[in-house]
Amino acid sequence: MSHRQKRVKPGRPSKDDQKEGVEIQRSSDDENEYIADDSDCERIFSLLAKQSSYKNITKTGPTKTKKADEEQLAEASENVKKVLVDLQIEDPQFFFLSNQKRKYEFDNDKLVDKTEYKLIKKDEFGDQFKTLIHKINIVNKELDENFIDVLKEILIQYQDLVIQEVNSNTIIEKIIQTIKNPENQEKFQYLLTWQRLKSITKETRMNRAIEDLEEKRKEINKKTSDKVKKKHQEFIDSQKKELDEENSMDPLQYLITKLITAFDKIIGRFDQIMLQGLIACK
Repeated sequence: MSHRQKRVKPGRPSKDDQKEGVEIQRSSDDENEYIADDSDCERIFSLLAKQSSYKNITKTGPTKTKKADEEQLAEASENVKKVLVDLQIEDPQFFFLSNQKRKYEFDNDKLVDKTEYKLIKKDEFGDQFKTLIHKINIVNKELDENFIDVLKEILIQYQDLVIQEVNSNTIIEKIIQTIKNPENQEKFQYLLTWQRLKSITKETRMNRAIEDLEEKRKEINKKTSDKVKKKHQEFIDSQKKELDEENSMDPLQYLITKLITAFDKIIGRFDQIMLQGLIACK
């Protein structure tokens, strides 16, 4: 092995590995594709990873939790316990993401991923959606199989509505209606459970996230370099904007809105919508 090669590592290569420009021995066959190789896949996976947890993060450090906040956290915790008892399920550590054990074998001195992943069949979708399904399947290798079933149902309805030339906002509304329809409860129970738990902890999670951002902003103001300050302030402003957007919707609405926006971009519908908007403004 060349001194410029790195040892074989399971999973997809990190961005740091890619940026270094060194020769990487991937942990599976050369035809395998990785989330880090595609910005659309990264966007979808990042969304699901960020939304996967409904739990409040325990605050550490010198800043103490206010008594009112402690009471609010305790109330949210009790409500979560009631829901778990009501649904007769164990406390899930997270949603959406897979905890499947990977199976690797050596083949001609190369570590090959032999894991059997649950994927969505491309032949169930039209040509316009082949690229979308292909990219979703790259992400699916990191997702919970139960969520993949839900995601497939969302994609099927998305395809039908796009073919009918329904606008994106209406697509989002119709998919949410389908998920919340009592007749579809069994089909979407996984997502409904996530929505229910996420809603209980929403206020405390959002308050904590905004509070943490403001603490970071104060720390940045102590820095001497204006250039460094500006760079960090811009990042915090973008984070605050995302939090405000998430806070303005219920969890399910936010998730579906972001997914449909990502889907539209992949199939080229986002560009068409932008073009139509520009034409309308003229």
